[in-house]
Amino acid sequence: YQSLSIAFGIKNARLITFALNLVNIALIIAYLVEYFYKNNLVVIYFLGLIIGPLIFVSIRLLQAKEKEQFGLISSLLKVIMFTGVCSMLVFNLSQS
Repeated sequence: YQSLSIAFGIKNARLITFALNLVNIALIIAYLVEYFYKNNLVVIYFLGLIIGPLIFVSIRLLQAKEKEQFGLISSLLKVIMFTGVCSMLVFNLSQS
């Protein structure tokens, strides 16, 4: 199997990943609006710990050229995934 950057080149892979990231952000916002718009705790959690960092990653992704920059983006995405998993606790706490 080839990675996205090998198959399409680094520049195109960055643009594809950027577009997928924007779709991800849009879907998360739509989900928040549909199901949690009245729950301030969940909305603040998602805006501060998931959507905000995803926007930051999107900006950094367009600027990234060096291996270290892509490593930082990878680490940030791992933290965002962790906060996404932790959001299940926030859901449970906010429902009580």
